[in-house]
Amino acid sequence: MMARLTDNVEEWGRLVKSWATGEDYVSTPPADQPPRDKKIPVNTPWELPAPTTVTVTTAGMTATIPRAWALAPQDVEKRMGAANVYVSKNSGYDAFDRVILVQGDEKTLVLRLPSADRIRASEDQMLAAPPGTAYGLPTFYDLLYAVFTDGVPHAAPMPDSREGIMRLHADRIGDYSMSQCM
Repeated sequence: MMARLTDNVEEWGRLVKSWATGEDYVSTPPADQPPRDKKIPVNTPWELPAPTTVTVTTAGMTATIPRAWALAPQDVEKRMGAANVYVSKNSGYDAFDRVILVQGDEKTLVLRLPSADRIRASEDQMLAAPPGTAYGLPTFYDLLYAVFTDGVPHAAPMPDSREGIMRLHADRIGDYSMSQCM
């Protein structure tokens, strides 16, 4: 399993949700989310620049990726830091020359594929791990799998507050957006 981009999955999830929706999840407390009427303030240091569209043609099929950004890793890291999200040490982030963000719409599904090298490295790392080594899931998964009955795990109930639900959702989105495809 490869290192994650950041150890603060919840804050990363809020930043991703903000970038994806244009709504301010970063500055809005989880108890007051979702921030449907609170747009990202103009000139916020963590906001993304205006996106571009990208047209792709493969095997006679043409499609447009509605929103795409190409940024220098240092620019993305600076924007992340402005939202209190920091690149984890040993994440491998410093090996990248560019960061590309893409977003589909209701008619465009964008599936991210990890690089072949990262797949192979992750496989090798997992295969070399001693028997019984835990698979490193983010700790927020404990919220979902913490209920045991007679030693049998059951999915835990959803958090019972708006704040808890929004924190869990930000964790999930953050984890999803950077999982094995980082």
